[in-house]
Amino acid sequence: MTARHRPAAGATAVLLVGTALLTSTPMRPVAAQTGGAIPRVAALARDSTAGEPLDPVHALEIESVGAPRLAPDGTRILFTRARADWRADRQVSHIWSVRIDGTDLRQMTNGPSSEREPRWSPDGRRFAFLASRKQGQEEAPAQLWVMPLDGGEARQITHRSTAIAAPVWSADGSSIFFLAEEEPTPQERQLKRDAGGAHRFPREWKQRHLFRVHVDTGEQEQLTEGEFSVWAFDLSADGSTVALTRGPTPLLDDIAAVEVYLYELESRRFRRLTDDDVPQTDPALSPDGSRVAYLADALPTRAGLDFYYESNLFVAPADGGAARVLLPAMRGDVEAFAWRDSDTLVAQINLGVHSELFRIDLAGDAAEATQLTGWNEQLPTGSIEGFHLVRGFGLAYRRGAPDDPGDLWYAVSEPFDARRVTDLHDALRERWALPRAEVIRWRSSDGAEIEGILWYPIPYEEGTRYPLVVQIHGGPASSVQLTLPASWGSYVPVWASLGYFVLQPNYRGGVGYGDAFLRDMVGGYFRHADDDVYRGVDALVERGLVDADRTAIMGWSAGGHMTNWVVTQTDRFAAASSGAGAANWTSMYAQSDVRVYRTPWFGGTPWQAAAPLAAYLENSPVFYAHQAKTPTLILVGQEDRRVPMAQSIEMYRALHHAGVETELVVFPGEPHGLQRLRHRLHKINVELAWIERHVRGAEWRFAKPPSEEESGEGVS
Repeated sequence: MTARHRPAAGATAVLLVGTALLTSTPMRPVAAQTGGAIPRVAALARDSTAGEPLDPVHALEIESVGAPRLAPDGTRILFTRARADWRADRQVSHIWSVRIDGTDLRQMTNGPSSEREPRWSPDGRRFAFLASRKQGQEEAPAQLWVMPLDGGEARQITHRSTAIAAPVWSADGSSIFFLAEEEPTPQERQLKRDAGGAHRFPREWKQRHLFRVHVDTGEQEQLTEGEFSVWAFDLSADGSTVALTRGPTPLLDDIAAVEVYLYELESRRFRRLTDDDVPQTDPALSPDGSRVAYLADALPTRAGLDFYYESNLFVAPADGGAARVLLPAMRGDVEAFAWRDSDTLVAQINLGVHSELFRIDLAGDAAEATQLTGWNEQLPTGSIEGFHLVRGFGLAYRRGAPDDPGDLWYAVSEPFDARRVTDLHDALRERWALPRAEVIRWRSSDGAEIEGILWYPIPYEEGTRYPLVVQIHGGPASSVQLTLPASWGSYVPVWASLGYFVLQPNYRGGVGYGDAFLRDMVGGYFRHADDDVYRGVDALVERGLVDADRTAIMGWSAGGHMTNWVVTQTDRFAAASSGAGAANWTSMYAQSDVRVYRTPWFGGTPWQAAAPLAAYLENSPVFYAHQAKTPTLILVGQEDRRVPMAQSIEMYRALHHAGVETELVVFPGEPHGLQRLRHRLHKINVELAWIERHVRGAEWRFAKPPSEEESGEGVS
């Protein structure tokens, strides 16, 4: 076979680099961001390469911090800390509390299984959370608990057979609103027992509705009912009105039919605010109740609202009327937002290799955005990863960095002034060797500028060529960002400690770089995405960093789609690992639990009249397997609904028939993302063994899970 993407002799790959350390980024209006002005190169603020090599077990034991919630009086933050529990064979999270000055750090919950989604009561004297507890051998669906802030036992206040989600306190603190699927009737329970395991495809489900529970008595009230499901909601300041999104079912495949409504609790009447065929999410009422903001992956066109764009903020009048998109020309994907006051929003926006906070002012004729957070000398690199705002006080957020999987920060909202609250990963930096990160840019085959993150081997010697692992992000509508990747899917520090460069390209089809960049896949999935990856590798070879004969490619989900494609298009890689990847887009379209995001890629469904079957076939790796030569490891969860196991079987059969060295590893009981620690460790082990053998001719000795005496310690 001729590798159609192997560069010709003497081909030059253009690599764009900048300075070695980022400087202060002042607040600036959105116009300065629209053109893509992002700092070119980021390096660690301190050298973290002198420690021990990080092994897979300890990589899995790195704890994660999340779900920050600022207290109503702005003095404390509730958050979750998740650690590996080898006895339980999973990550377990508990709720912690800390003052905004970083003092008085204390653990609030310590149940036998995870607690999550902490929510302050309005008076700040107690908090609610969700937790599952075992009933016999089975883990019960997550229920709602309430606990005093000053100590004492948590009290379970719901006892449902269906899981609780999205708890919200009433303004007076007497009750909590939540979402849950309706409970099965006695007749339905009996039918399930009589069926002997038979069930409806794709799953047994009931409609999901809005409920309210009285905190002191546990008395519950169902607030919505009917043949629809509530997807998300927000309670008005006076507690009389709910902004919500609802669709025909709770199934992800029906997300295109989800619309925004206002619901009056006293009259039980709905008022519809949107009517289109694009998914809307995260409705939120302004403090004065006059407007509803929400997100949609859409932009207005002459024909109406057009789907498959970067996520945009929309605002609709609460009393009816046309919604408007706030920042139609801004480059960036809006990930989350909150009302600061009735004329101002704060939004977290993905800008490629980092996400930042912006203030969005609505008072004028056109919305204006000002960047609040940025890269500066105190925080040379990093990315915002979730925030919570309390009006009148400020906001708490999580920020990661190349040597930090994420810590808590606090900022007063006006004028914006941020400071770090926790530094929970000092031990991580002190004990383990962590790689240096560099943001690089290069030109793709059509001249487009592509950005990515390059992680250096440990130790690194100037002038030496090293092996390379290319890690392809999932989504594909996402991006890799400057946060320490130490998970079962990436585990960059382990690769670096073995002497590899790791390249994480933000290829076309991802977010943070504008609508044209995202929509490059519309009409043909692999139009430029694979070339973006190849040219990034070429650039590193041209720069003298990478040995072209010792490279590998790996990815999960959309990263698996890309890996499957690449091994059928080029023989430039010595090894590949494909996790949960699509092989055949026609069968994948029917097998998966969602289609709406995939239809634009191919211009229609594969079963409509005049179906665009050529586009489906031309972008399906399995039909090019006869060209493949790259040894390919395939990994998949047996219960994966997003990219079902049948896709991995198709790819395995095709490669095996073509005489390509291939193995398929199936993880029993696992969904799209692996949950059990032992499965995560085995995934890392087989991947390391496969790539080490084919790239360097080396043998990898499998890391073993800790003994019971050693388990549960975690790594900060």
